[in-house]
Amino acid sequence: MTAGDRAVDLATAWLTLDREARRVFRTTVTADDATWGRARGWAVSIGSALHQTSDAVFRAVGRRAIDAVLDD
Repeated sequence: MTAGDRAVDLATAWLTLDREARRVFRTTVTADDATWGRARGWAVSIGSALHQTSDAVFRAVGRRAIDAVLDD
């Protein structure tokens, strides 16, 4: 379903990077606004799924990703 949409891969910006690193990452990958917006949506989707697991580490990553999207 998402094959070929780079927004799925770019969602890592909120899953793994802090605010400053996300800024640098975005300028490095030169994503247009539409792609970046879809990436934010994917980060919420992935973060929500991670937050629902029984694994504390995955839940923490999920919560951090959602907080990062809301912080941007």
